[in-house]
Amino acid sequence: MDWREYFERTILERGKMYCEDDLVEVTYIDKTSINTIVYGTEEYEVEIENIGTDDLTMICDCPYALDVNYCKHIAASMMVFEELEGTVQKTRKKKQIKIDQSALL
Repeated sequence: MDWREYFERTILERGKMYCEDDLVEVTYIDKTSINTIVYGTEEYEVEIENIGTDDLTMICDCPYALDVNYCKHIAASMMVFEELEGTVQKTRKKKQIKIDQSALL
């Protein structure tokens, strides 16, 4: 099954806009999975695994996806995966997060 069949047409169009506007940062990619941060009103983390198999898993931490929907952030991430498929062996990029120690007190 083509992954696009999981999405409403309007969601795919919005995802395409995110992809074209370069709002998807790849944090991990290999031959069957991709993890991204998608920038919009907030930063949303997307994890997609088992691409091209019957066990495809697509997860986003946005409110729309938490209601068991496939969102524009996932669609945009899949579009980026298709763009990079075959050109990237494996990428691991770690994001450094600074923690305000005074906030922990």
